[in-house]
Amino acid sequence: MRQHPVNESLVSDHRLCELALRGLDDWLASGSPIVRHPLAACSIALLRHVDTEEHLLYPRLRAARPDLAPDLDRLSRDHAFFRDQLWQIDSLVHADEREEARRLIAELMRVLVAHNQAEESSVFRHIPEALPDRDEVDRLFGGGHFRPAPEAA
Repeated sequence: MRQHPVNESLVSDHRLCELALRGLDDWLASGSPIVRHPLAACSIALLRHVDTEEHLLYPRLRAARPDLAPDLDRLSRDHAFFRDQLWQIDSLVHADEREEARRLIAELMRVLVAHNQAEESSVFRHIPEALPDRDEVDRLFGGGHFRPAPEAA
């Protein structure tokens, strides 16, 4: 059975966010003086995904499945943690405190992987109930604001 296209897109985003964090960590470890591009790419990938979930998916899941509210509340707290960690990592990178930035990246990665597993196992299976209209899904995720990230991202 084929997954809902939004589910496919978000799972793909999860892997992209994990890869972006690993790439940022590798870049910082390399000692390269150029860090803005990898940091920006990582932040964009993660924040774009978080915004899609917080502004589109979670409100619809809350309406369709009120019983998911405790899980969604916890996942939303993770999203706030991601934002805070990215801000701190950005500050550390600018202060050239790479080892501390890498420590925060490792912490962020641990939380992100657990978060992604929780979403994929408990929340994403309810996406068809929250987004049942295929035309709306195509409009929002096909060419609209929440369209999937390009493969090369």
